[in-house]
Amino acid sequence: APFGTLESEDIYTFCGAVNSLIKTLKHNFPNAKLIFMTPIHRVRENQSSMPDSKKLEDYVNAILMICQNNNVPVIDLFKINPYKTKK
Repeated sequence: APFGTLESEDIYTFCGAVNSLIKTLKHNFPNAKLIFMTPIHRVRENQSSMPDSKKLEDYVNAILMICQNNNVPVIDLFKINPYKTKK
């Protein structure tokens, strides 16, 4: 799917689908605790297979921003980088 914009509700884009999912879940389950998690690091995460050249970090940042805009807490698994050299 195309990446879309952070404000989009077009379910045929990544950002729009996340926004739509949050809106639908909040509407259908108003008393539920909604929490998102970002994806973890992976091999070749900086190589894009999508035509718009987005990297995994772009998707992580979109999740973080969309959730912040919708008051949804996020467990940020991406910030834990097992490839980072410890000193």
